[in-house]
Amino acid sequence: MDIKDLTSGLVQEEDGIWYSEHAQAVSYPEHGHGDCFSLEEGSFWFEHRNACIQTAIDAWPVPGDGAVFDIGGGNGMCP
Repeated sequence: MDIKDLTSGLVQEEDGIWYSEHAQAVSYPEHGHGDCFSLEEGSFWFEHRNACIQTAIDAWPVPGDGAVFDIGGGNGMCP
């Protein structure tokens, strides 16, 4: 599956992540992701959230070569 077949207006940057061509500033502190990273491992909230995501994926599996897109997934920590 090619993401270009699903949408337009996105560009893939050197980090491999797809971004909007029309990015706007957001009110998220520069240290926000670092703060989350320092809390994620061992956090009951992140552990529970990841378990919920995994349960949903297990309940509704993507057939064939399908894909799941996590929009606004924060740090992208996987369950």
